Amino acid sequence: MVAVPSVAPVGLVHADAGAVLEALPPRCIQLAVLDPPYYRMVDEPWDRQWESEEDYVQWVGGWIDPLCAALRTDGSTYLFGTPRMAAKLGTMLLEPRLEHRSTITWVKRDGFSAPRTTYARSQEQILYYAASAAAPFHRDAIREPYRSTKRIRAATRTGIPKDGRRWFPNPKGRLATDVWEFTSQRHLEKVHGRTVRPPHATIKPTALIGRIVAASSDVGGLVLDPFAGSGTTAVVAAPMSRPTVLCEKEERYLPLIRQRLAALPKPPEVLEVGPRRSELRSLIGELLEAGGDDGHTPPLPGATEAG
Repeated sequence: MVAVPSVAPVGLVHADAGAVLEALPPRCIQLAVLDPPYYRMVDEPWDRQWESEEDYVQWVGGWIDPLCAALRTDGSTYLFGTPRMAAKLGTMLLEPRLEHRSTITWVKRDGFSAPRTTYARSQEQILYYAASAAAPFHRDAIREPYRSTKRIRAATRTGIPKDGRRWFPNPKGRLATDVWEFTSQRHLEKVHGRTVRPPHATIKPTALIGRIVAASSDVGGLVLDPFAGSGTTAVVAAPMSRPTVLCEKEERYLPLIRQRLAALPKPPEVLEVGPRRSELRSLIGELLEAGGDDGHTPPLPGATEAG
C-alpha cells in the first residue's frame, strides 16, 4: 500500500473541459465537483456563449456521459446551478445516469438585492448524485454545532427522553442538513468593510467545498474539477490528502490558481499539462499512484467507457 502524502499533488490542465472529460481513463474519479457556467447569470463571455436554454442543456449533455464513464463505482458528483437550471439538468441529464442523493440549497448570505417583481435571490442549488450505493458518505466528518446550546448542555448531563430511551447529543455536533448556510466568498474577503470585485466571478467558499470533499471522498481518492476557475477545489482537497485534477480553459485564471496553491501553508506539487490525451493519461496515472490507487474498479452498470 502506497503512503498517501499529507498534501496531495495537483494536476493542472489548460484545456476545454469537454475535451479533458473525453480523454479521461475509465473509472478513475471518486469525486467530481462541477461548477460550470450558469447560463446568463454572470457578466462574463464564458457565461453568455449560448443562444438559448436548450443550447446550454445540450452543451452540458455533451460532457455528462464522459464524466459518468470516468466515475468510479464509488464515485459522486456535485453540480452547482441556479434553481431553474438545476431542475432542468437534474431531471433531463443526471437522473437517467446516476443515483440522486440530495438536492442541496446553498443560502449564500450575499448581501441585499431588491428585485421589483419577485423575491430577492439568495440561494443556489447543488445536485448531489452518486454512481452507486457504494459511494461513501462520511456524515460524521461534516457534523455542525448544535443550535440550541442551552438545551444541548442539559442533554449532555442527563439526556432527553426519546422513544423510550434517553438521547444524548453527539459530541461532534448535529448531522448536516440539505440546507447549507455559507457566506459568499466576496463577503468573507471584504476590504475595510466593503466588498471588492473577486478575482473570479463565481468563486466558492472554501468551507463549502471542504464539506463536499470531506463527505464524499476518501483519503487518496482522486478529485476532479473540470471548471476550476480560481482553483478552490484543489486549495481545499490537496491539504486533505486528495490528489486533484483541475481543468481550466481560460488562460487568465491559471496564474490565480498557481498563486492560491503556492500560498498554502504546505504548497502541493503542481503538475501542469496541456490537452493532449497522452499527457493527460500520464498525469492521471501519477495522481492515482500518489493516492495509493491503481485506478481499477468494476464498471458502472450501463456506462460507456471513455476511450
